[in-house]
Parts: sequence; structure tokens; C-alpha cells
Amino acid sequence: PIAVASGAFREEIEHILDGAGLRAHFQTIVGARDVAHSKPHPAPYLEAASRLGVDTHECVAIEDSMWGLDAARAAGMKTIAVTHTYPRQQLTADVIVDRLEEITAAVIERLVRS
Repeated sequence: PIAVASGAFREEIEHILDGAGLRAHFQTIVGARDVAHSKPHPAPYLEAASRLGVDTHECVAIEDSMWGLDAARAAGMKTIAVTHTYPRQQLTADVIVDRLEEITAAVIERLVRS
């Protein structure tokens, strides 16, 4: 199962996912209005995991911000950082990549099993 946990508004997220033809791949979307606290609070990630019916310790969060990474870790998730917004040296994550294409099913499976 895959979710979006974002500080953006649901309508904005849906618009982007629809435009990219990706919306059908996400079982749930947690936007800014869906939780009382936004990142770096873990609430968006906790809500996403709850909606998916999965334990947060079995989840991997893919993030490009320090606040998102903090939120995911606070929720008990493994993390993958993408260097879109911040340089590698400023990011703390289980795995750091420069491009989304580097994130494979094998990378995610290794994290979940570790």
C-alpha cells in the first residue's frame, strides 16, 4: 500500500497526481486539513499508516525535507531522503539518493526488513 502524507492541501496533491497519471497508485492521501499538526510533527505519517492499516515500523517514508524526515522518524518509519531540496550533507536518513529512480523495490524491502 502507498500513501501521500503532505503539508499541501488535498486538492493540490490530487491535481498533481492526476496530471501525472499516478493517483490510482495511492490508496490514501493525507493533506494539511486532515491532521491537527503538520510536519515535523508525526501526525501526517501516523494518519497515513492508520488509514492503510499498517504498523509504522513496517513503513518507509520518502522525503526531500528535513522536517518530513523528522516527522517520519518520530512516527517510527524508516526513511529515504531525496536530495531535491537540500544537499546530502544536510539530510539524515536510512538511505539518501539523488534521484527518485534510485529507489527500487529492493531498496525498500531491505529497509523494511532491517
